[in-house]
Amino acid sequence: MNALTTIDHDLIHVEQGSVADWAGRIASAWQRSVSSIFEAGRLIADAKAALPHGAFTAMIESDLPFGARTAQMLMRIGEDARLSNPKHVSLLPPSWGTLYELTKLKDDELEARFSSGAIRPDMERREVGHGVRATQASRHEPADSLDYFPTPPWATRALIEDVLRPWGVSLKGLVVLEPACGEGHITSVLQEYGPAKVTGTDIFDYSQNGRSPPGWSGQFDFLDPTVAFNRPDWVITNSPFSGDEDRALAFALRALVLARKGVAMFVRTQWLEGINRYETLFAPHRPALVAQFAERVSLFRGAWDPDGSKPDQYCWVIWRIGKTPHALTTLQWIPPGRRMERSRPDDVERFTAHPVLPPSSLAADLSLPSIPSDGGDEEGGVATAALPTAPGRALSDVQPLSKAQQDAIIRKGYRRKPMASIAELMEATGLGKSAVKMRAQRMNLSDPKNQKAATVAANKRRKHVPLKRKQRAA
Repeated sequence: MNALTTIDHDLIHVEQGSVADWAGRIASAWQRSVSSIFEAGRLIADAKAALPHGAFTAMIESDLPFGARTAQMLMRIGEDARLSNPKHVSLLPPSWGTLYELTKLKDDELEARFSSGAIRPDMERREVGHGVRATQASRHEPADSLDYFPTPPWATRALIEDVLRPWGVSLKGLVVLEPACGEGHITSVLQEYGPAKVTGTDIFDYSQNGRSPPGWSGQFDFLDPTVAFNRPDWVITNSPFSGDEDRALAFALRALVLARKGVAMFVRTQWLEGINRYETLFAPHRPALVAQFAERVSLFRGAWDPDGSKPDQYCWVIWRIGKTPHALTTLQWIPPGRRMERSRPDDVERFTAHPVLPPSSLAADLSLPSIPSDGGDEEGGVATAALPTAPGRALSDVQPLSKAQQDAIIRKGYRRKPMASIAELMEATGLGKSAVKMRAQRMNLSDPKNQKAATVAANKRRKHVPLKRKQRAA
C-alpha cells in the first residue's frame, strides 16, 4: 500500500468515524499550540457535518472538555483563512480566546496589526479588546461618563462565601440591587445564590444583539434623585470612581438610604482614606466590616481578563442596616487562594461574553455552604468548582476539588429535579464522563433511564432536541 493509499484510507476512516473517534481527536488537539487550535476548530466543523445532529450535540455535552459556545468559537477560528495564512501563524498567540477575539477584526485592521507588530505570540486577550471594542465603546461607553471596570466573578463569590456566609447572612429569597451592573459581572454571580430577585441597572445599557445583562431591569442613573427605586434587601455593587465628584461616596450614601438589610461596596483599599469620606460616610454610618483581599484583584477597563494581573488592592466595605451600631469596624482578611478556589469551570465562557451569560441551573443548585473538612452530611452543600483551564494556563496549575466535594456535587446533581446531565456534572466536578458514572454507581445513584431523561432535558434547555431514530431514518 503506497503513501497516497494510506492517506486516503485515513480520510475515509475519519469521515465514517464514530463519536468516540471524533471526540478523541478533538480533545487531543485541544489547546496544544496555535496549529492544534486551528486543527480542533476544523475537526469540530467536520464532526458537525459528518455526525447526525443528535450525536454531534451529545458529543459536545458529554465527551468534550468544553461547552457548545467554546466549540462555536473554535470553529470560527478554524474557518478564518486570514489567521491560518502560513505567513501569519508564527506571529499568533497559542490562546484560543485571543485568537477568537482576532477573528472579530475587520480585514484592514487585522492586516494593520500584523504589519505593526501588535499581534505577537505573547499578546493577551485584553490587548485585542483595546482595538476590537473601540467601536463598541463609542456606542456604549463615552470616556467622560463611565468608569467601567468589571469585577472578577471569584471576587463576588468571595464576598458571599468567605464574608457574608460565615457571618450568618444568606441572600436566598432576598431582593438584591446592583445599580452599576455594566455587562452583568456581579449580577450573574448573585443569581447563583438563590435570591428571590436580582435587579441590575446602569447609567448605560450594555445590551447587545438582543441580549441584556443578567438581571437587567433598565437604564437608570442611580444618583438621579428623581428616579424612585424600589427598596431592596441588599445593595451589592462595584460603583464608578472617576469624575470630579466622589461617585462611590454618593453611591454608598444613596444605597444606605434604600437598603433594608445591608450594603456591600467593592472599592479600592485607598478609598478608605480621606477626611471628607470619613466625616460624611464612615463616622455617621460606621461600616460593620471591611473585608480586605490578601491577594491582588486585577480589574481592567471594559472587560474581565481571566489571566490578567495588575498591582491593585481592593476590599469589600459592608454595612448592616437595622442592626445595633458597631462601636468599632471589624477588619477581616479574605485569605489568599480565593482566586483559585472561587472560580468555576464555565467562568471564561460566561464572563467574557458581551454581555455576561447567566448561570446554568446546576450552578445555582451548587451554590450552597462549603463542605466541612470531614465531607459534611449527605444533604450538605458543596464548595465551588476548580479554576477552568483558561487559555495559556497549564493543566498543572488547576487545583482540583476534594473527593468529598466531588461526591457531594454528584449526589446533589442526581437528586436534583430535573436530574443534572452527565455533561453538567463533568463541568461542575472537573471529572471525566466515566469517573462521574463510576462515582454515582458507588453511591447507588446511577439509573440509566433517569440519566437518559436528564440528557434529553439538557438538550431541550439548549434548544437542540435530538431527532428520534425513525425521524432520522425518514
